[in-house]
Amino acid sequence: MKNKFLRILLAAALLILMLSGCGGETAKDPIKMGVMVPLSGPSAATGQEMRNAYMLAAEEINAQGLLGRKVELVIEDSKDPTAAVAALEKLMNRDKVSILMGEVSSTVGYALAEPAKKYQPLMAWTGAASSKVEGAFKDADWFFHYHPWEYHNVQALLDFLKFSGVKKLAVAYEDGLFGKGSADMIKGMIPAGMEIVASEPFKSGSPDFTPMITKLKGLPSDAFVWIGYPGDAIPITTQCKEVDYNPGTILAYVPGWPEGFNKLPESQYVTAIVLWTPDVPDPNSRKFVETYQKKYGEAPRSYWAPLAYTNIMSVAEAIKKANSTDKEALKKALASIEYPSPLGQTLKFSPSKEIKYQGFTNLITVQWQKGKMEVVYPEKMATGKLVYPAPKWKDR
Repeated sequence: MKNKFLRILLAAALLILMLSGCGGETAKDPIKMGVMVPLSGPSAATGQEMRNAYMLAAEEINAQGLLGRKVELVIEDSKDPTAAVAALEKLMNRDKVSILMGEVSSTVGYALAEPAKKYQPLMAWTGAASSKVEGAFKDADWFFHYHPWEYHNVQALLDFLKFSGVKKLAVAYEDGLFGKGSADMIKGMIPAGMEIVASEPFKSGSPDFTPMITKLKGLPSDAFVWIGYPGDAIPITTQCKEVDYNPGTILAYVPGWPEGFNKLPESQYVTAIVLWTPDVPDPNSRKFVETYQKKYGEAPRSYWAPLAYTNIMSVAEAIKKANSTDKEALKKALASIEYPSPLGQTLKFSPSKEIKYQGFTNLITVQWQKGKMEVVYPEKMATGKLVYPAPKWKDR
């Protein structure tokens, strides 16, 4: 009798385990995914585009179902390190999410490294270019990184400047991990024959860059590279015009664009290093742009929208491939994924300098021409011809 009772208890326990799945989920519960994006602060415009893309992708996934379940997004504002750490704790402890996705800032990514190690969730991370973030996650086999690291960005930037014939370079950078790390790397990687005439820090989100720009105007430079966030784009560009600073090109090293930047006359001939433009001649890209525009009434302004879409879609594909949300099975499936993304590139992961799973590494240079981002480098991908040096402000 006692043995029969024990067998019944064991069978009941096994049934509960089978139904509960990973993290207490059942086969009928939604698959919870935590999304961290900056919805306020200097990168809010980028974060809003990412939020739109995540929601668009979730709608498409839920229209078909995923392992017979729905996807539930829990979206948190990661505007700064303090808010982001609090959001991570909430997502893990209160919301019990299965997967963490998103982000833009390197400073935020670095702040999350130690708290994330406590929980070791599967992190499918879009943001952070700083090598310090790469080093902070170097032993984390649960960390999948989608965005190129700063050495990929800087190499693309320097290749373009060399192609343009730039000899003297002025640099301004936001004083966080992203800006300072990139500026230091430019110094370390600058090719022979090219000289940095100035390297000036600034506070991202500042309204007045005039003193810094006036200082740079007094120095001989063929190009002005500024490294910052979307909220800095309009004040820096318009104030360059106000002080009549006329380098051969103003090159923005920035993760996205504020609303209306393309309509400003000052945006004409500004160049930038990016992953994608809305006019990439790729069928997956065209389909994404059309769907996004139909849903939100405008095309995405930056590559962060298709990157966020790729982020969740690739995770969904990995869940299907693993036929499970079990973390170990999902890690294995995501590591072997090959997803034809709307960025015009196929996403697949391989080791970078320090982490096991790195996604995209190739960037392009664009120039704003008549309100449109034209690809101007590399030449084999060009949709327009580079204007360099740009006409002086009074002649535009």
